[in-house]
Amino acid sequence: MIITLKDIFILKAVQKAMDKGEPQEGEMDEPKKEKIYGEDEKDNFYVSGSPVKDKKGNVLGAIEVAMDISKKEREKERNFSILY
Repeated sequence: MIITLKDIFILKAVQKAMDKGEPQEGEMDEPKKEKIYGEDEKDNFYVSGSPVKDKKGNVLGAIEVAMDISKKEREKERNFSILY
């Protein structure tokens, strides 16, 4: 199994959520393996980790969410470049 930067980032968000006992979130980008039209495209991800607690507040585990937001980020960059 190959571990990518995305995998490490997701694991960090989950681990921080478990250690701190509160939700953690962030965005990260990872260079694409292939260039598209000569551009340096990136895969962008939103990552969130939230602890799962019992009735006493003890952390039992965590839930992770990772969303690919690459298309949204590319549209923002294109719109910005049109404006400026």
